[in-house]
Amino acid sequence: MTSIALFFRWSAEILPSGTPGAGADVGRDRAVLRGIGSESVQVKDRNNQLETVYTFGEYLRQMVSEVRSHGAQPILSGMVPSMIWSADNTTLRTNWPFSGFAEQVAKQVSTGWVDHTHYSAARFQALGKETSETMFPQDHTHTNAAGAKCEFSPYTYWEGRLGD
Repeated sequence: MTSIALFFRWSAEILPSGTPGAGADVGRDRAVLRGIGSESVQVKDRNNQLETVYTFGEYLRQMVSEVRSHGAQPILSGMVPSMIWSADNTTLRTNWPFSGFAEQVAKQVSTGWVDHTHYSAARFQALGKETSETMFPQDHTHTNAAGAKCEFSPYTYWEGRLGD
């Protein structure tokens, strides 16, 4: 289901930030430019087709504009934290650049912001490293069903608390 399809169900659309790689890279189908400026670059994908790639912030601004054009209220959100723990295995990393970019764009375009990264990391930390890592069976980024449920819980906390 696309984000646009959800407009017909809800009056607010949560747009979570992601982890789209380290920077523009020719020959990759997932090229991205870090930052929140309006810069763009031309890259060739693996099929040698030219594509214009914008900064992460520019893509967020485009999504916010599209959500608003459908009469819904966009809410930008921090990313799902990866299972990257401190050296003493007590703290999950929460300072992800793309979450920071999303928060900055939310302020720029005067839209809602949910620090999903912070709230999710707190939930996983409360469960402990060993239990949390069982919810990421393939890698440190992608969850199983139990992890997805844990990831979704911060959104249900904010439901009804964001105002009109």
